[in-house]
Amino acid sequence: MSLRISIIVSAILVLISCNEKNKTTVESEIDTGFKPLIEVEELDSLTVDEGYAIIDFRPVAAYEKGHIPNALHLWYNVLENKGYPYGGMLPSKTQLEKVLSEKGIQASDTLILYDDRGSVNAARLWWMLDHYGFGQIRILNGGLDAYVANDHLLSQEEPKSVPSNFIFPTAAPQHYISKEQLLDKVKNDNKLVIIDARTSEEYLGKRQKKGAKRAGKIPNSHNLEWVQSIDPMNSKKFLSLSQLEDFYAQNIPDKEAVIVVYCHSGARSSHTTFVLTQLLGYKNVFNYDGSWTEWSYFEDLPIITEVETEIFE
Repeated sequence: MSLRISIIVSAILVLISCNEKNKTTVESEIDTGFKPLIEVEELDSLTVDEGYAIIDFRPVAAYEKGHIPNALHLWYNVLENKGYPYGGMLPSKTQLEKVLSEKGIQASDTLILYDDRGSVNAARLWWMLDHYGFGQIRILNGGLDAYVANDHLLSQEEPKSVPSNFIFPTAAPQHYISKEQLLDKVKNDNKLVIIDARTSEEYLGKRQKKGAKRAGKIPNSHNLEWVQSIDPMNSKKFLSLSQLEDFYAQNIPDKEAVIVVYCHSGARSSHTTFVLTQLLGYKNVFNYDGSWTEWSYFEDLPIITEVETEIFE
């Protein structure tokens, strides 16, 4: 079965499974004793002095309207490296340490991240933290939607915090690839698997989102949209482990393969990277930080566009 046909068949199976009530709690293929996802029921059992911090990773207006009690607020505006002519780039280590210190977060804390978009933004924050060697991170499965669905009340009170001195451990990045490294692999590695986590319209070049200089895709990339790993219309939770295994095994059967994931600016690709590495145990997955926003900026980098483009602001 060709990869294109496999993707279509897999997408149909995922859509069918999304219409079924998901009764299986997602666990991880990786037996480390640390679960990358947390359910609302487990969150309810925690107390504020158990060494964890909840991070609401949504725009400030949404946070102020209502958030999980005791949740701290973070958003992209304080977590973006401004040293590039395009947006969305990974903040420096010292920049991120400063932000976390201002929130009073300790290096010994376990961070519980959530959003209201199927965990796509929470996964981007996970990837930033993971990049600098911080591993005590869990994503709230279903995010704010799951919390509200369990008849929980939201808070509008911002918790007070005492500034800390957060320092990342010394660790080499595990899931990062730069533009230069990716270009080298595109030219020289014919076994490389490149996954485009955007919509099919973006992938084909029909849609050019704000921030991109050109429309299209990176050569030899395959479209596996990030949203196919969640139930987007109902719970916004991750699919069960067996459903995720079935979908990705049909498209990327080799868990030892070198895989590069990209999207528009690194959020959706972070989500796919989280699924592949933290839930399914793929060994060599690299998130392209700059993604299409960076790749399209450089006129000398190769792209493929299959249809006429519409520009969206």
